[in-house]
Amino acid sequence: MRVFSADNFLIMIVDDDSQNREFLRSILEQSGYKTTLAFSGQEALELIKFTKPDLILLALVMQNLNGLQVFERLKADSDYQDIPIVLLADREEKHQLLKAFELGIKNYFIRPFIVTYLLKKIKLLILKFIRNKLNKTITDLEKIAVLEQLTVIPNRCHILTITEQKISLACYYNYPISILIICLDNLNFINDTYGELVGNEVLIFMAKKLNNFLRKEDYLVRFNQGSFLGFLPHTGTQFALEIAERLRQKIGELSLNVENQQIYFTVSIGVATYQVNESDIEELLKRAEQALFQAKKQGGNQVVVHQDDLSNLRVG
Repeated sequence: MRVFSADNFLIMIVDDDSQNREFLRSILEQSGYKTTLAFSGQEALELIKFTKPDLILLALVMQNLNGLQVFERLKADSDYQDIPIVLLADREEKHQLLKAFELGIKNYFIRPFIVTYLLKKIKLLILKFIRNKLNKTITDLEKIAVLEQLTVIPNRCHILTITEQKISLACYYNYPISILIICLDNLNFINDTYGELVGNEVLIFMAKKLNNFLRKEDYLVRFNQGSFLGFLPHTGTQFALEIAERLRQKIGELSLNVENQQIYFTVSIGVATYQVNESDIEELLKRAEQALFQAKKQGGNQVVVHQDDLSNLRVG
């Protein structure tokens, strides 16, 4: 486990009283922290643009711009709102803390305070701040991974591996699974008219929308140049058809503004359901592709179920 090292962290001290500033600077630097000093609230707001502190010690009462005003401005700015702030007040200023509580200030010390308590609080707040930043970074990386998964064309081997994994789970837990191949009908027109950069923007837009429209348990990957492959666990042919039709309708309601023009979309969707006796995974993909081909052949903007799965549909 990595040991906490104070010299990795920068603390901003904001106070217009020189004695208070020097006292805080001394105890912090003796504990190993790096410090930066702001002589007023206004200077703190300017200084923070160039030095991103890991924590701020903020005096409650200062001339011109007081601690509460500085706190409000920092919390209103998305670049700084997550930085932990500890408010410092003198005994005679305690009556002003009520306003601080109303603003959401939870961490404060009344002078004179016990130094060891302040240092423990600083360490805890910095650790929490770093943990939150790490969690946010992980979340952002996961989002990037999902976006790449939806917008980068995988090779056929990767597609087969994913398909095999999904089908193996379905067989093991004995539930039906269907697949959809969703093809954007007018991607070639968009590329020819607006260029491939706009075409890529459309694919990213479409990937996000499809992912939003599908259920949480569904799984979507890029299939080829203008299409996506969706896996629908716990889903037989009838339900897969209903999901595909809902997707087709929702995509038809979308538009994207490009060069002051609205681009509208339609999709063709091929549906196939895994058969218990189906030994070849390639065959399942092939059936979905054949169904998609029929949808395109019939003019696009429609859903087609492969003929081998038609017997699974309700009659009437």
